[in-house]
Amino acid sequence: MGFPPALPLDTGRASSIVICCIVFPCLAALTVVARFVARRQKAVKYGWDDYLVVLALLALCGQLTILILGTIYGGVGHHNARLSSENIAFQYKVKTLAVLARQHVLNSARYSQQSSSPSGRLSAS
Repeated sequence: MGFPPALPLDTGRASSIVICCIVFPCLAALTVVARFVARRQKAVKYGWDDYLVVLALLALCGQLTILILGTIYGGVGHHNARLSSENIAFQYKVKTLAVLARQHVLNSARYSQQSSSPSGRLSAS
C-alpha cells in the first residue's frame, strides 16, 4: 500500500480553503442565533456563557479572516515550491496568528462550557 499520487505543482487548494472559511462561520452563526432564540422562547435569562459563545464566534471569524487573507495574499493552499521566500515568510506569520486566534476561540468556548455547567467546573474528558 503506497502513497496516493502527488498533485501537480499548478494545482492549489486555495479555493477550498476560502469556501470552508466562509461556510463554517455561517453555520456557527446560525447555531448561536438558534441558541439565543431558544433562550428567548423559554424565557431564560442570558448568562455569561451566552456572551462567551458570542465572543468565541467573533474570535472564530477573526481567525478565518486571517486565513482568507493568508490564502489571497500569502499563497496559503499552494505548493511551497511555487512560492517566493516572502510568501513563505508571510505564511508563517499567518499560521502564527491563526494559532493564537484558535487558542482564543477554544478558551472562550471552554469558559462558556464551564460557566453553564451546574457545578461550575469543567468535566474531566
